Amino acid sequence: MNKKLSNPIQEQLIYPLFMNTKCLCALVAQLDRVPDYESGGRRFDSFRAYHFFLRSFILSLNVLVRLNFLILGLFLVGYTMYSLSHDGLPQSVTSIFGVESKKSNDYLTWCDTRAKTVILNDSISLFQKGKSWHAKVGVQEKRIDAIAIEKWFSNYCRLNVKFLKNRPKKLVYSNQLGIQFVNGAQASFQKSSKLNIFKWQTKYFESQNLEKAIKDLKQLIK
Repeated sequence: MNKKLSNPIQEQLIYPLFMNTKCLCALVAQLDRVPDYESGGRRFDSFRAYHFFLRSFILSLNVLVRLNFLILGLFLVGYTMYSLSHDGLPQSVTSIFGVESKKSNDYLTWCDTRAKTVILNDSISLFQKGKSWHAKVGVQEKRIDAIAIEKWFSNYCRLNVKFLKNRPKKLVYSNQLGIQFVNGAQASFQKSSKLNIFKWQTKYFESQNLEKAIKDLKQLIK
């Protein structure tokens, strides 16, 4: 006997998730035809409907698992494309596959300690008095917008650089940006006269970000 679902919601939404047919078909036990002789412990023929339902459920579950893997794969592809277009693949990913990221830029953080004086090209000095900042060019001194200076520190405290594996030889460097920190330490960014190579303490690198930082700092003083 075939028993169709009368509820349209069950037939169109719920039932197709587990079955591959539009009607629920199963053998119904007819108790008046079951003989009494040796019938104890024997199951009815309708037991086969359980196996059909379980098999359909497993097939549907298999489809859901494959769909989840497809979504995960699309996410990984999107993440990889985003990483390549911005900062390159993470080092952990490149080490797993044994490849090198095309974009080998790194970062240099130079102001872990607060700076109190900035010397530009050994001729212009910016220093802090209380909560205000001042610039001194020769004998002339003028007040600088403190918010603009703090924003400059925030933007360029962490520089985007490309470190050089080998130390450049026979290059002459000149001071570009000298820093005096509140703890008394001093350091400076130096640049080679022939190549766009910078030096910070024992690190050698190339950085368009640092060049922009120096240019923006000159604009603040004007």
